[in-house]
Amino acid sequence: KEVNDRFSHAVGDKVLVRVSGILAAATAESGWAARMGGEEFLLVFPGLSVDEAKRRCEDVRSAIESVRWDGAMAGETVTASIGFTMLQSGRTSQAALLGQADRNLYAAKEQGRNRVVSDLV
Repeated sequence: KEVNDRFSHAVGDKVLVRVSGILAAATAESGWAARMGGEEFLLVFPGLSVDEAKRRCEDVRSAIESVRWDGAMAGETVTASIGFTMLQSGRTSQAALLGQADRNLYAAKEQGRNRVVSDLV
């Protein structure tokens, strides 16, 4: 949203395409990515351990932050706040998982953005 407001929707679309490529690369081996709307995305990593899934989320965050933009965005940095959770006993429905991931996302934003926050130990 900030990119659209500051630079244009065309530049915002370029950012979305670049970020989508990073997400596709992160899930190519196992998993999938989907746009939830606006600037929110969902990453699913089936069968991975907590540590490996967290590492992939951190790799995504780092890759997004490290993109060097040109044109109107030259010198700008795009960051990602990520709410991470996993399937657990008592939390098996899609709504429960998405709800916890969303709470973790808002915690990441409240803690200063550009970080991965999880409710898991």
